[in-house]
Amino acid sequence: MAYIVAERFPHPIIENGEPPFVSIYMPTSRLTTETKDNEIRFKNLLKKAEDLLAKNYPGRAGEEILSDLKTLLEDKPFWSYQLDGLGVLAKRDEMVVYKLQRDVKEYVEVSKNFYVKPLLNAYQTDDSYQILALY
Repeated sequence: MAYIVAERFPHPIIENGEPPFVSIYMPTSRLTTETKDNEIRFKNLLKKAEDLLAKNYPGRAGEEILSDLKTLLEDKPFWSYQLDGLGVLAKRDEMVVYKLQRDVKEYVEVSKNFYVKPLLNAYQTDDSYQILALY
């Protein structure tokens, strides 16, 4: 399954669906020399998500979500171009990725709802403005 790189918040993925919902946040580096570090960090967080899914939501739905997340891990061009943070929201048959211009703390949650607090913090002041100056 392909993922969607979201440009705006909120994305419709948040509005409906059946659990489990996986939320992963991590700081990333813009430097291409640290691409491998970003991948390793995501792989470690993916392992935490796998453990939480096995514990709280055993079954086919969890396995499908993990398969989609592993596909993202294997996408080398994706990891080559990062900003300061990354947020991944995944559910069965859908995954949305937020490339954030702010650092976020490493966090993994598997629950009945998406954890969106880091996205709220990142997007609440991320507005574009136009200024008209008259002389």
